[in-house]
Amino acid sequence: MLRAFPRIFLYILIFIAVIYIIRFLRKVTTDRQKAAEKKNPKRPGDDAINVTYKVTDAKILKPCPVCQDLVKGASHICPVCDAVHHAECWKLNDGCGACKTS
Repeated sequence: MLRAFPRIFLYILIFIAVIYIIRFLRKVTTDRQKAAEKKNPKRPGDDAINVTYKVTDAKILKPCPVCQDLVKGASHICPVCDAVHHAECWKLNDGCGACKTS
């Protein structure tokens, strides 16, 4: 019985040490995450995939890949293939008619 006591005591000390190490590592990682968020704060919609589309009012006389009519006035330009679309054709097709980007 006397020989078993020191082993159990040693196991308990190791277990407590492991718990403290885990707590310390969690604190360090959360502190680093908070510091990174302060440097680069999240904006609304950062979790979603952000694809920017250029909307222009310039007179562009290129055919729309969806309806094949010339695009004049306000239009959408695909960020991947630079195809020019009518706003209605972009909405109707749920994205680019040329490269199928949504």
